[in-house]
Amino acid sequence: GLADTKMGAAAGGGERVHRRAKLAAAAGYHAVDKMVKSGMVLGVGTGSTVGYVLERLAERIKSGALREISAVPTSETTSKELKRLGIPAHTADSNAPIDLAIGSADAVDEEGNIVKGGKGALLREKLVQESAKICVVCIDDSKLCAKIGASFPIPVEITSTFAQRTVRRIAALPSLMGCDARLRHGTAPAGLPGSTDTMTPFLTDNGNMIVDLFLQRPLTDVAAA
Repeated sequence: GLADTKMGAAAGGGERVHRRAKLAAAAGYHAVDKMVKSGMVLGVGTGSTVGYVLERLAERIKSGALREISAVPTSETTSKELKRLGIPAHTADSNAPIDLAIGSADAVDEEGNIVKGGKGALLREKLVQESAKICVVCIDDSKLCAKIGASFPIPVEITSTFAQRTVRRIAALPSLMGCDARLRHGTAPAGLPGSTDTMTPFLTDNGNMIVDLFLQRPLTDVAAA
């Protein structure tokens, strides 16, 4: 989804895929090394960059550099990875205060507004983000853009009830007028790696659908959208 809050970002650079992977790993490692302290409850995002965050967390816990770390996952995928690495996880209904949320983003504009949800974990990531005392977003410079909507479609999580009606209402919003609103099929927006031609809509861990907004022109007023 679209977030109009400004967050700290660990950014790198690189154009080729393997180069971006190295920079994503560096950003994830840097976030853990500089921001995570023993005894913290972490909100953990979803996606490939977060995989490096978890990898580094596990290394530092095993070495004894970090102790009494626990996490609130934003997806079933992240929950399974936490379990595999032996990092204690809280349930979504836990009252544990979240000291630090670490995630990634699909796009970040010049004003620090971000687009998240390319992996389909919109609602849970939003709830964890809003509950955390501090949020850190790990990116490389391939995610930077001048304006939101210029480089990546905006995902919106909607209920399956009246889905098509909701899609039409979103597309008709004045701030999004003329956008191409498409229900997601597969694990990624249409035309991007992970998308499929199946007729079955993608469902989030919450049983909701995702509508991806392909804008004709970048947003000029993020707050209005």
